[in-house]
Amino acid sequence: EGSWLGLFPLDKLAEGAKVSSDRGAFSGTVFAHNVSSEAEVDNVFQIAIDAGATKLKAPEKVFWGGYESHFADPDGYVWAVTYNPFTDLS
Repeated sequence: EGSWLGLFPLDKLAEGAKVSSDRGAFSGTVFAHNVSSEAEVDNVFQIAIDAGATKLKAPEKVFWGGYESHFADPDGYVWAVTYNPFTDLS
């Protein structure tokens, strides 16, 4: 319960966010916000876009069984909003 740290290869992080893995264009860091439903992914993603974030990947089902989206905040940092059906966030 609480915070998690996940380490992934740079190319896989970039692929998931649909950005170039070129270190000049991508910091190699993705901040993840985990939510408890697919609908919540859609909602948080839209709030971010409405607040000025840049869409990188619209919410979609992903290969591992979850549902996620990616956006860049106004400073260029990449965020993932993710629903993992295998994790209980209650």
